[in-house]
Order: sequence, then structure tokens, then C-alpha cells
Amino acid sequence: MRSNRQSKNIKSKNNFKNQLYVIVGIIFSVIINDKLIYPIWIKKFNYENNIIIKISFITLVAFIIYVTLNVIIDKEKTYKYIDGFIIVYILFLIAITFFKTKLYHHSYMINPIDSFMEIKRDKLGGIINIFGNLLMYVPIGIYIKEKLNPRNNIAIVCFIIYITSVEILQTLTKTGTCDTNDIIMNTLGFIIGISIYNKYKKI
Repeated sequence: MRSNRQSKNIKSKNNFKNQLYVIVGIIFSVIINDKLIYPIWIKKFNYENNIIIKISFITLVAFIIYVTLNVIIDKEKTYKYIDGFIIVYILFLIAITFFKTKLYHHSYMINPIDSFMEIKRDKLGGIINIFGNLLMYVPIGIYIKEKLNPRNNIAIVCFIIYITSVEILQTLTKTGTCDTNDIIMNTLGFIIGISIYNKYKKI
């Protein structure tokens, strides 16, 4: 009986802690999004009225804070949260890829140098766009290698097919521009993710 009570007490404590971490994660995520992400990213790219993109940012940041609290305070293993993180992250990618404000026409940018020329017109926006595209698929590269462990060249070819399809789909649905530079930077980010995983495994 005593052991049952103790286990119930431990369970209720853990549940309370988890709920507390979730609340703290959401509160800090809203603050971070309001003070940092909103003025730099969301406002810059005219996502102010896009509730789906706002929620996706808040959810992703809240989940990262939640995991961080569990790892630092409760000494949990990061690996335990990888699957959950990647689900939230993929939903985030879908939101910022296909739920943007619709364009009035099919748009494409074949010359990758044109994207770099944006830095001259809008320095901050251009830098955010280029480095955002570079970093966007780094976690996916790491996850694919960890879970599926395909040969590097096969993984890269499959990714190029995938990301090219996404860019074409954005143009067809008028949710974005089919941009050669996006394909290059996303692919480089994916390769960086694979490289990080390979180096980590050698340690």
C-alpha cells in the first residue's frame, strides 16, 4: 500500500512538473516571439495576420524550452525528445512553406544570384532569407541519418528531388516563389546536417 502511494505521489509530482514546464515554455515562447521573432521575421515578411505561422513559431519555441527544462533540471536525455521535436519541426516547415499569403501570379527565380542581390535592396531581409534557408533543413539532415542511415549520396539525391518538388508546388499553389537559390541553400543545409551527424558519430 505504501509503495503504491509513493508511486502515485511520484506520478502526480511528475505530472505537475510537466504541466509547469509546458506553461513556462508557452509563456517564454510568447515573449520571445513578441520581442524577437515577430519584429525581425514575421513583420519583415508580412506574416502579421497569419495565425498559422504565428502558432507554429510559438509551438516550436515552446517545445524547445520544454525540452531544455527537462534536460537541465531533470537530467533527461535529449534523445528521448527527438521524435517529438521533429514532428513539431516538420509542422513548422509546412506552415512557413505552404501557409504564407498567396501570390497573385506564378512566380519563379531561376538565377540564384538574384536572391543574393536582395541584400542590396533589403540587407536584413536578404540575410534572414539566405541564412534561414541554409539552416532550415540542418535538423532534418541529422534526423534522417540517425533514423534511416542512408548512404550520403542517396540521401542527398532524394532530398534534391524532394526540395525541388516543394519549390515547384509552391509556385503552382501560388504560396511562394520557385527559387533556385532556395534549392541550393536548403540542400547545403541538409548536407551540413548529415556532416554534423557523421562527425558526431566518429567521436
